[in-house]
Amino acid sequence: LSIRRQRQMCIRDRMDNLARFISVYPNPANDFAGVEIDLIDRSDVVINMVNAMGQTVYTEAQALDAGTQKLNLETSNLSSGLYFVNVNVNGVSKTLRLNIAH
Repeated sequence: LSIRRQRQMCIRDRMDNLARFISVYPNPANDFAGVEIDLIDRSDVVINMVNAMGQTVYTEAQALDAGTQKLNLETSNLSSGLYFVNVNVNGVSKTLRLNIAH
């Protein structure tokens, strides 16, 4: 395996030890989007949403209990387009794509 592929697998394995799944919905979103995360243990979670130009347009940080947690992101004030939702759990990140269509 390439070094890059090994690193990706290592990060995925570390996230698997923290969260069973992470999803963003609906996709595309209109006025609101949801982030659903199933945490194995109580964790510090930071969510950053970045637009296609690399500008951070939303940030939220909180400690969440173990189990399935749902966070709402207001997207009504954002322009239509592609965004990247970065979910950081105890220092391990996963990035998901979100399209916003008004």
